[in-house]
Formats: sequence, C-alpha cells, structure tokens
Amino acid sequence: MDGKEYFWCRRCKRVYSKQEWEGQGTMQEMTCPGCGHESWYNAMPWSDVLNIHKDRSGYPKIPKEGKKYLL
Repeated sequence: MDGKEYFWCRRCKRVYSKQEWEGQGTMQEMTCPGCGHESWYNAMPWSDVLNIHKDRSGYPKIPKEGKKYLL
C-alpha cells in the first residue's frame, strides 16, 4: 500500500484519500470532495469495498483518487 487510507463515496461513486476528506472538518462535518455530500453516511472505507467485492476483479488495492468505481 501507499500508506494512505481511502474512502469511496456512495453518492458520486468516487474515491478520495482520507486527507482529502479530512481537509474539510471532523468526520461528522466532512463532505465528499467530489460531490459535497456528507461523509457520516456516504463515506465507505476502500478496504470495506474490497472485502465486499473480493470475488470480483477490477478493484485495485490502491484506487486512483477521483476515479469512479461502480459497485
């Protein structure tokens, strides 16, 4: 891994590093850098996405920031 923690947004389906989300306040106050929706409901750790879809290929261990990943 590259040492970063990533979060996938349920609304815009894009992935951003935790630093991008954190730059906007606490976890309860943060919004998605891509669509502006609240993180308390919409942010899913990328590691959880990988665990849910471990039987599918095409999900990289290190996602590209800003890229849309459809689930």
